[in-house]
Amino acid sequence: MRVNIVTPVHPGGPYYAGEQLARVLTKKGPRATWTHRLAEVLLSPLVPKADITHAVGVPMFARCKRWKGPLVFSLCGDYQIEKTIWRRFFPRTIEQADVVTSPSQYLKGKLGTERAVIVPHTVFPEEFNLATHTDREVLNLVTITSFSFLDKAKGVIDAARALRIAQNKGARFHYKVVGGGKYLATIKEEVRSYGLNIEFTGFLPDPKQVLEESDAFLYYSCHDNFPIVILEAMATGLPIVTCDVGAMSEIIDDGINGYVAHNEEELLNRLLLLLGSCALRQQVGHSAREKVEQKFNWHVIVDTYISIYEMMMGRRIL
Repeated sequence: MRVNIVTPVHPGGPYYAGEQLARVLTKKGPRATWTHRLAEVLLSPLVPKADITHAVGVPMFARCKRWKGPLVFSLCGDYQIEKTIWRRFFPRTIEQADVVTSPSQYLKGKLGTERAVIVPHTVFPEEFNLATHTDREVLNLVTITSFSFLDKAKGVIDAARALRIAQNKGARFHYKVVGGGKYLATIKEEVRSYGLNIEFTGFLPDPKQVLEESDAFLYYSCHDNFPIVILEAMATGLPIVTCDVGAMSEIIDDGINGYVAHNEEELLNRLLLLLGSCALRQQVGHSAREKVEQKFNWHVIVDTYISIYEMMMGRRIL
């Protein structure tokens, strides 16, 4: 069985997900091709080069009559709010696809794609070293986010506001914010007056080392679906403190492998709880790693995709 994984041409969540899926499929048996160069992506709807085409986050806007092969279409985010010319092609692709997948029940409901199969985002846990939790005086907190979208960027201001209160209550920490985008300078200027020990690194191509050196992962956003950075932090064994946005409650079991706060006061209380106990950070971080290994692991999730492919090829029924 040959599978052609088609992704956007620019690096991002769908781009990396497609590359990783092609890689793990090849190890499991199906022959997978990763198509991510512009000319090949544009030609893929016209000249399918595999038994199955799997589009990850990129619409197949022209499915011609000569195309007889099945199409899997994986939604990665809310295309309705993306300011690109491609979003107009998503509804037709959803309609024409033989199987549609969604990473979360939240996104499935928001987009009204009732026939979508839930297949969550995933990582390779073995690629992340575990953070070492020690009872140090100054803790390392980290946020990884994008400053390309204002609703996400403003989340750093909300996080910083909670940290300012925590600092006034005696908490000692170094807060590192990783990410780049057009709103970075605006957010940096906004939090300058907060008096925090805060460092903006800008975009880092591989923030694994930053995660390994941290004690907890803080995330706040007004708009999100299923941020993979949450899985990366969990895979590193970091306890998560986040707001209740998007599919967070589908990823994190509140109080077990992280904390999902429903308001700013709750976020602050959960943060203070973690900052005050090394044993709790270690316990919650260990549970977070276990959750990723069991549920958000490429080596586990790939079998779901293979089952979908086999069903579509008529080999067996799901």
